[in-house]
Amino acid sequence: MRLNAQHDGLATLPAKEWSAIPQQLVAEFLARIEDPRVLDAGCGDRCRVPFPPHAFVVGLDDSPEALERNNQVHQKKLGDIQTYSLEPNSYELITCIDVLEHLPHPQKALQNLWQALKPGGLMILRAPNPYSLKGIITKWTPHWVHVAFRRYVLGNRNAGKPGYPPFKTYLRNSMAPAAIARWVIQQGGTVRGLYFREGSNPYDLKRYSKILWGIWNTLLFLMRVLSLGRYCERTDYILVVEKNSA
Repeated sequence: MRLNAQHDGLATLPAKEWSAIPQQLVAEFLARIEDPRVLDAGCGDRCRVPFPPHAFVVGLDDSPEALERNNQVHQKKLGDIQTYSLEPNSYELITCIDVLEHLPHPQKALQNLWQALKPGGLMILRAPNPYSLKGIITKWTPHWVHVAFRRYVLGNRNAGKPGYPPFKTYLRNSMAPAAIARWVIQQGGTVRGLYFREGSNPYDLKRYSKILWGIWNTLLFLMRVLSLGRYCERTDYILVVEKNSA
């Protein structure tokens, strides 16, 4: 599926299709490149997208604990993707999966990654949609609430420990898909695809608590009414951009 992503959101996919999109994009793109170099920016303790065996994968993350546990990359770089000195024009593919929301200056990260991308290269970004109920709640609730939710509701005992999510969240408006798409076009790049996830049931709330599920649906209804439709229930997006060849 290829979309004109200058329009903010034309494809909304159910979770099953959504989860397969990054892997499909990576496999199709790298299949025609011999010995590609790939950067997994903000890789954490594992790569969220499977890479083909012929790809040389570099993992960049600012958590030494998470990076130490990652055995899926060929080379590890410890650093902040907003400031780490990446070699210009060095990677055929860059993935940045569920990272931008944790950065105080996502635009700096995008600029850094863009200059490291080879002409003709592809960058795949996945992140929460700031203009969704999930985005609003995540942005404006204290970090300890996120930790408590994952630890005591979702049952993740390591939640909040060094190298384990949830990490502090900023969700700047500059990481909204329309804002990034405009910036990429200004750089002379091309937007190849924009996908949204159906997010009416994030974290499978109904499974854990009918009360939380009821509260969520009430807030979602109020948000749609009070914002006159500006905010939506498309909780996450995947944006695919290409750095045009000179």
